[in-house]
Amino acid sequence: MPKIPSRRRQELLERQNGRKERLAINVYDLERADEPFLRRLELRKRLIDRPISMDEDKKEPDVKNVALEFSCDLLTAASICDVIRSHDQRSGDYPTRVYIFRKSAWSQLSQSAILVETVDDEMRLSRKVFPQEINVEDLIPPPVQRLF
Repeated sequence: MPKIPSRRRQELLERQNGRKERLAINVYDLERADEPFLRRLELRKRLIDRPISMDEDKKEPDVKNVALEFSCDLLTAASICDVIRSHDQRSGDYPTRVYIFRKSAWSQLSQSAILVETVDDEMRLSRKVFPQEINVEDLIPPPVQRLF
């Protein structure tokens, strides 16, 4: 069973990374992928073993709309989702459903959404899916240094 980070640890990670979004992946879609492929991704270590129903408004949720939340950092989770979706595309399957938690609710991401982009040989979260929040501190110029 994967290690579930404590609420305090998760809050610290969020503050360090400056991001509050969380990702989850559809369990039903994961069952299509071959086991050796999923083992190479070490997926079991990176998922919280507590299913989330994406049909909260229905009395009897659909088994096909159950997801598992990632316990790792957002960049790692987004990278794993992109790799799995790429694998789906190569094997001719429909893309695995990925959900994002923003503010107070889960929503399904577009099937064509690319979550990670590479800029100057460095991976970062896609700005289309994860828009940058503007920090007020970043807009304030540094103090003027005296020359004399």
